[in-house]
Amino acid sequence: IIKFLNKSNWNNILELGCGTGRLTKLIAKLPNWKRFVAIDLSENLLEIAKMQTKNFPIQYQCKSIDDFSSIEKFDLVFSCEVIQHINPSNILSSLKKIISLSNNKVILVETYDYTKIGTSKDEYFFIHNYEEIFKKLNIKQIKLYQIPLPVSLKLYNKYIKFRKRTPFANQVIFELTL
Repeated sequence: IIKFLNKSNWNNILELGCGTGRLTKLIAKLPNWKRFVAIDLSENLLEIAKMQTKNFPIQYQCKSIDDFSSIEKFDLVFSCEVIQHINPSNILSSLKKIISLSNNKVILVETYDYTKIGTSKDEYFFIHNYEEIFKKLNIKQIKLYQIPLPVSLKLYNKYIKFRKRTPFANQVIFELTL
C-alpha cells in the first residue's frame, strides 16, 4: 500500500478510519506533505494512533465520515478497510461525501470478493458493488489493483473457518480519479 501511495506527492492528506495508526505512521513518512488529518470513530483508538505518531504533526479528530467537514479539499483521501463497514443503505451518500473531500484522488483499500457482491459477512461487514456505485458517482477513472491477503489474515481465515464463519477475501486497492 505504501509503495503504491509513494508514487505521487500529496500536500494534504485525509485518512478515514485511522484506527490505531498502523498505516497512519507509514503514510506520515511519505515525503512533502504539509497537512495530514486522520479521523476515527473511537477516541481510544485515536489515543493509540497519537502515541504511534507523536513525532508527526497529524491532526486527529474523533468523527464519522458523515460528521467530518472541511472547507479545504485534500489531494489524497485514503481509507483502509473502512467502507466495507458502511451499511448498504448509507454507502452511496457516504461515498459522495468522501469524494466531495477530494481534489483529485481517492484511494480505498477494501476486502473484496466480486463473487459475493450484495452479501454480508455479519451485521457490520458488507460486500458492496463498488463498480456500480462508482459509476453512479460519475468517477472519471477507476483502477483496481488486487493485493494478496497478508499472512495475518490467512491465519485468521483458518481460525474463522474453524468457527464456521465466512473467511476474508483478497484485498483490493480502488484508485479513483475524479
